[in-house]
Amino acid sequence: MIRIGSINAQSSCNKNLPLYISNFKKLSLHILLIQDAGKLPHTRDLQINNIDHFYTIDDENKQTGLLILFQLSLKPLITFLTASQYPASQTILIHTTPKISVTNIYIRKANEKNISNLHSYIKSKTAIIAGDFNSYFDKLTDKYTVSSNKSSNQKIGQHLPLKLFDSFRKLNPDVNKYTRWGIYTEQSTHIKQVTASRIDHFLSTKSALKNIQQCQNK
Repeated sequence: MIRIGSINAQSSCNKNLPLYISNFKKLSLHILLIQDAGKLPHTRDLQINNIDHFYTIDDENKQTGLLILFQLSLKPLITFLTASQYPASQTILIHTTPKISVTNIYIRKANEKNISNLHSYIKSKTAIIAGDFNSYFDKLTDKYTVSSNKSSNQKIGQHLPLKLFDSFRKLNPDVNKYTRWGIYTEQSTHIKQVTASRIDHFLSTKSALKNIQQCQNK
């Protein structure tokens, strides 16, 4: 079983790298996908913890990038396939049985084109596309707000290719968990309100979904 995690570092990977390494080991992860990582962190800290990495610059913002951390023992089984600019992504192939393609993706602006084109990242029958999509699936289960404010990131479910499934929702049909929290001020009352949404996702093909045992938001 391969354990994969994902997090948006908000350009602070260098600062928080010890925490990421600690969680990597605590959660017994094999792979950690990091979006908006910032500049390449000091690799010495990775090496002494038997962790290797792939890093690519985000061409939309030269001050940040995408980072994949993985256990050094997996290196003989991993091939770096490709990276794209818009949206920013990295794809690796894990030579297990079956082969698994894993894409680390950061979509700054979710739109029909970006979401409907996700099928192009499927590089094997068993594929996972994970990261920050800045969009949610269902307003009732993936979004929380205490006000009647309807403004939100675009819902992506209607544009999702038929080959891909929301792993978290398939395994947790009745669970309300969120990956982003915020506070905004209601214009009419000037009262601060709390809002939350699940905008970070693990999408998988049907073949991958059959082999996923857990998918949790922590």
